[in-house]
Amino acid sequence: MQLERFIDREPKQFAYFHRLMGYSILSLILVIYAFTSPNTNYQIYVPPFFLFLLFISSKLEHWLQYQFDKKTQKSVFFAIDAIVVAVTLAGLHLNLVPTFIALFALFYSAINSRISFAVICLTSLLGAIIFYLSTFFLFGFYTYFEPTSQELTVITLLGLVMFITIGNYYQHRWVKKISQQRQHYYDQMTRYIAFANQLSRYAPLQLWQSIMRGEAEAKIEYKRKKMTVFFSDIQGFTELSETLIPDDLAFLLNDYLSHMTEIAKQYEATVDKFMGMPFSYFLVIRIHKVWSKMPKPV
Repeated sequence: MQLERFIDREPKQFAYFHRLMGYSILSLILVIYAFTSPNTNYQIYVPPFFLFLLFISSKLEHWLQYQFDKKTQKSVFFAIDAIVVAVTLAGLHLNLVPTFIALFALFYSAINSRISFAVICLTSLLGAIIFYLSTFFLFGFYTYFEPTSQELTVITLLGLVMFITIGNYYQHRWVKKISQQRQHYYDQMTRYIAFANQLSRYAPLQLWQSIMRGEAEAKIEYKRKKMTVFFSDIQGFTELSETLIPDDLAFLLNDYLSHMTEIAKQYEATVDKFMGMPFSYFLVIRIHKVWSKMPKPV
């Protein structure tokens, strides 16, 4: 749909589109007020001023992006929105329905942008100053809080409904998209961990870590490499087993195998298997080491 093409954008692009919609609604309200109210001066010239603010907002956004953080950017654009609302209220002479609707929309924008209370207070002061300056120099002092005409009430309420509905719809779609991406990354991470655990059972530590880091490719190839095979056994184990009780014999074997396994890990070796007697095994060392540094067979 045409509307989804405008909505399915990045947050910065949608913020510009949403601001364009808000300024357009305020401009339409001012134009209708200018043609339906007798006390009008320069209201018809305010929409080009809003268009100028939209034009420089994109340039200002690029400049703020490289100079300040996101929080400052949101505060600056919220101040610009407050100026626009202040000029609009001054042009409407605080007409009842548009005044409350515009203030509500500005409050809605502050909540969505997570503007701090201090910034809201400073922006309110700036808006009050702009309101009185616009009233004094442009629109004049007339009767305030007049009843709103039916045409202006309908247009204002429809604009508010469109503004809030599209904003909430985008927030919903964006949260849903983020949740799907998070679930996708979680599934990929789970598969990655499961694959790493399975690979670590059958490949040397250095090999599977280099594969998982992307430093080596997991492919079948024929390549000549140096290999050192280390075989270890306990001398006189048969006679020793006849003289020890089972508990002492088990303690001896566990201590022996534990130390030999630590030596294998120290030299990045791979324990291939226990062969022959259950207490004999050999180590296949994938990376060539100096034989003098290897522990001597017992």
